Amino acid sequence: MEDAKCIVCGDIAPVQKPGKTWRNFETPDHTFDLSRINAVTPMTHLFMDIKTEPQPDDAALLIPKTDVVINVTRTGKAVTLINLSFTEPETVFYMFNELFLLMCIPSLDKFFRNQKTWKLKEIMGFIVDNGPSEAASNFLVKMLLVRLLKFLDLDKTTQRSFAEYLSKQNFVERVRTVENKALSDHRPFSLKLVHETTSPGSKEHNENMERMA
Repeated sequence: MEDAKCIVCGDIAPVQKPGKTWRNFETPDHTFDLSRINAVTPMTHLFMDIKTEPQPDDAALLIPKTDVVINVTRTGKAVTLINLSFTEPETVFYMFNELFLLMCIPSLDKFFRNQKTWKLKEIMGFIVDNGPSEAASNFLVKMLLVRLLKFLDLDKTTQRSFAEYLSKQNFVERVRTVENKALSDHRPFSLKLVHETTSPGSKEHNENMERMA
């Protein structure tokens, strides 16, 4: 699962706090600054680990199938990549390339490889929020899924998406709550950690944004 819920702009509060819950308060959805010149985008990936409690061998013989309860526990590991919004836009190719970056991180091997054979897993599934760079109906996304299937020699790869009004059901949203709490407790991130003055797109501007990230 992956999701980019907001961008973080430099020199202003990362998350706007509404204050008292009983007060009317309006804030833009997903982002506070559409220019993205002086912003970074946290891209969160959640590697799901779904476990079911095994049933006793004789339970199926004694209890009708309609009465059997299977307990499912969903856990996982979250990884957040910080992208420079101005020079690293959320394009389809960029999103797919992030997957290969994650596959190069040794601590994530257990999510990509069979723990017994240590070979790459044969089936990969992705759950997304149906944004423009990841929509399962996008022909470019379909093409890249086929390329991924062939390149990694997989048996199957799938991509599912939540409708816009159902995105809150995506389990990666639980991670966003923790991230937003950490951001709201932090002071504004400075845009002048390396150079005092810069112009958008310059080497100095990129160095400032890298340090902020």
